[in-house]
Amino acid sequence: MSHSSSTILRIAQISDTHIGDTHAFVQGIDVRNNFLRVLKTVKEETVDLLVFSGDLAAYQGERGAYQFIADAMRDYELPWCCISGNHDITSEMVKGLNLTPPIKNGSYYYQLKIKERSLFFLDSSPGAVSTSQLLWFKEEASCIKEDVLLFVHHPPCLCHHRFMDAHYSMRNRDEVQKTLNEVENLHHIFTGHYHADMIALMGDKNVYVTPSTQMQLDCDSVDFKIASLQPAWRLIEWANDSLKTSVHFL
Repeated sequence: MSHSSSTILRIAQISDTHIGDTHAFVQGIDVRNNFLRVLKTVKEETVDLLVFSGDLAAYQGERGAYQFIADAMRDYELPWCCISGNHDITSEMVKGLNLTPPIKNGSYYYQLKIKERSLFFLDSSPGAVSTSQLLWFKEEASCIKEDVLLFVHHPPCLCHHRFMDAHYSMRNRDEVQKTLNEVENLHHIFTGHYHADMIALMGDKNVYVTPSTQMQLDCDSVDFKIASLQPAWRLIEWANDSLKTSVHFL
């Protein structure tokens, strides 16, 4: 079936920018310039939504990181949104970027509807997703007949990334997997955190790991090892009965 452009929801995902408090390089990398280069490319795509999927800040929720992103997004005219990662301080991120809706129960999670499609966003910044979020997502998704998309910073399953799986995987992934697998109209989950381009299968659900704008890690190494300094972002094209996604390296 062919689809007109109006029936396809085009989403850009930018993840793990790791921007510092100042213009100083982070781990020897010009992360601010990387971010601006990726943002320029995304602007040229004219997507319906831009999602920042966590770890906007370099280490621990630096206010200067959120100020830099807020300044960069001032002339961005299309919808955009954020979730927080383990290097973010959620309250500082929401305040610094003037985000809505408000934080609930200490977490920043919400639902958006664009072009009659439902997207959900969960907060895994403590390294886990709270039970209250999971119950909320399951209940809200059950009220929707059509498929939904989910964005969360941490992959909810192991992804065969030897270093990240061993040291920084989601802490309560068994609980999260149990709930997500009960959501029948969820088939696509978009994440970041692992600094790699990966796809994992979790039951009948595809888990897409989006690379970082900072750097990529070697998924075959048991130690922290940089595989590439190329920044990257993901394009998602969601039609009524299909989904296509592609990763673009600069």
